[in-house]
Amino acid sequence: MSPACPDTESFLARASSDEPFPAEDGRVKAPLVPKMISRRLLHGDLLAVSSMLSLDCLTGLPEAVVFASMTGETPRCVRMLRSVRDTGGVSPAEFSGSVHNSPSGYYSMISGCHASSSSLAGGADTVIAGLSECVSELYGLGRGSVHAVFYENSLPGSLVNVPEGFHGPYAAALSLRRGGGIRLRDDEVAGADGPGLLRLLMRKYPELLKEKTAGACDA
Repeated sequence: MSPACPDTESFLARASSDEPFPAEDGRVKAPLVPKMISRRLLHGDLLAVSSMLSLDCLTGLPEAVVFASMTGETPRCVRMLRSVRDTGGVSPAEFSGSVHNSPSGYYSMISGCHASSSSLAGGADTVIAGLSECVSELYGLGRGSVHAVFYENSLPGSLVNVPEGFHGPYAAALSLRRGGGIRLRDDEVAGADGPGLLRLLMRKYPELLKEKTAGACDA
């Protein structure tokens, strides 16, 4: 999901290209997220939670969930620092949402899913770290299914040196199971960065992704 790509087809077309997701004005509609919670979430967080809830509607609740984001709550933390500078304090609501796992907490409250949950940030290797966590859940801990969402927020202009492909807001949710259909050869993934790997997954089987909507697939 992305403000510029409101449906599955446009999102897949953008994700399968090398073009960045444009940060357009206006938030996407997220009918599965209660309005009170929606107002508290950063745009990328809202996209992540909404994507995961939509995926649950298609495949049922998973046995583990993974939220992976390089930027996470950075924009909120920047606002908090500015508030401390300007007013000497921060609002309790702002502070409560400033931790990296706040989107997964809101997802759990809305969905009623109390499965194992991981919230990761790994710099430029965030996507790879998230996929590695999924492999650990599936094959190390024997989970039957894992839902993972890779998302980013739009960072303030004062923060620079953000790797290409990590400019939000966007979110891509995947439903992963053992022994599925996507196979990537070593020569295909050699030299691919995290966002490139995510695009490769979506480029590999576009018909499978379109069929299951929002990126649900076996891997």
